[in-house]
Order: sequence, then structure tokens, then C-alpha cells
Amino acid sequence: MTSYRFEDFADRAVLLDDSRFHKCNFHHCTLIYAGKSRVVLSGRLGGEVNLRFEQCAENTLAFLGSLYRDGEFRPLVVRLLSSAGIPVRPDPPMSRDARLPELR
Repeated sequence: MTSYRFEDFADRAVLLDDSRFHKCNFHHCTLIYAGKSRVVLSGRLGGEVNLRFEQCAENTLAFLGSLYRDGEFRPLVVRLLSSAGIPVRPDPPMSRDARLPELR
């Protein structure tokens, strides 16, 4: 695992996989996570910082999104996120005809 300590990242894409960022600063960056390995991330964000998921991470988000949109499987996603310490307020089940807005 590559380690970065107290470093400044500005105006660039930063690949997160297999890296440890300890108290680093990110300014006008795109943080890219492919889901290939763990990441440890702490620090501060400045300016516009974006997060982009690619490959395995992108596929996982798409899968969880499709489960969540199906009212029958939504409780599975809510439980998964809750078990990871992410507070999620379960919404009432959606009708099969309902559509979520597209993410941009």
C-alpha cells in the first residue's frame, strides 16, 4: 500500500486504490476509486473535488442502485449500508412504475 502523509494534491486526478492518505489536502481534484483494493483517506477538501467510481466500484454502485430501485430488494440495501455504519432512512417501497431521477 502506498502511503501519503500531509501532502497537497491540486488540479489533478488522484487514484485512490491501494493507497493510504493521512491528513492530505485535496483541492480541485477528481478522486478515482476502482474498487480493486482498500483505501485509507483522511484530510481536507478545498475547491471543487469530485469522486468518480470506475470498474468494480462502478459496477457495485450500479448493482446496489438497481436493488434499491426495486422496492422488494430495498431493505437489503438499507441493511447493508446500516451495517457499514451509514445511517439510512428506509423509504417506503416504490411502485414498479416509479422512476428515480438520473444521477449526473
